[in-house]
Amino acid sequence: MKLANTHPAVYLLKKFCLFYNERNLENLLDLFTKKHKPFMWGTGVDERLTTLDEIKNQILRDWSQSDISQIEFTANSFIHSDFPNWASGTFSATIIIKGDVYRYPHLRGSIYAIKEDDDWKICHMHASFPASTQPVGSSFPTENLEYAKA
Repeated sequence: MKLANTHPAVYLLKKFCLFYNERNLENLLDLFTKKHKPFMWGTGVDERLTTLDEIKNQILRDWSQSDISQIEFTANSFIHSDFPNWASGTFSATIIIKGDVYRYPHLRGSIYAIKEDDDWKICHMHASFPASTQPVGSSFPTENLEYAKA
């Protein structure tokens, strides 16, 4: 994977989006480390993935439950650091399920990249949506939540 003057972790995030959108499983999985234990948090509470097989199964689950799934990065949204080698960004996601279009304008993602055989690979990845029950200006997601008084 040639980096062409792009930060390695940002490059990997962009490639992840490209291959995810193309539904190119082979190239997508090739972005992840093979020599170290990968770890990936997804957006669902059951999406705690600790092996390459679990990551593969999650991606296949995503694709089996949607007709089209597109993740696009928001222009100039990336922040990164050279040591440790990480990047994060904001994205928008559009998913089509049974003809219905769902848009998620505030998907967040981050990765930690490691050098493996002279190539950069994803070792850790995280994706999340901000809590829709958290009003702007508030520190906690409390709107429309059920709660129990202590």
